[in-house]
Amino acid sequence: MLAHFPSQPWHSADAKNNEHKWVVVKFVRGISIEERNKLPKTSERKNIFRVEDENGNNFVPYYWDIFGQGGFSGQEASCWCHLPMPEHTKVKMA
Repeated sequence: MLAHFPSQPWHSADAKNNEHKWVVVKFVRGISIEERNKLPKTSERKNIFRVEDENGNNFVPYYWDIFGQGGFSGQEASCWCHLPMPEHTKVKMA
């Protein structure tokens, strides 16, 4: 996926209209506060908080992972889109 992060402090002298604020990312789904509250008390997941969960500074139940270190909280992306899958890489179903 590609995602646009308008609030990131990246700067390039030749960047125009925030064009360098697009990043190749992987969407990582977490759980919302509502979903967490519905889990039974015996659920191990109820007490495990992951970066992709709605919690703390992440206001939505997802996260944008990037290549290398770091990533972005879910709400930091202003928009995103899927990249096309080249025909030769698509899995053929039998």
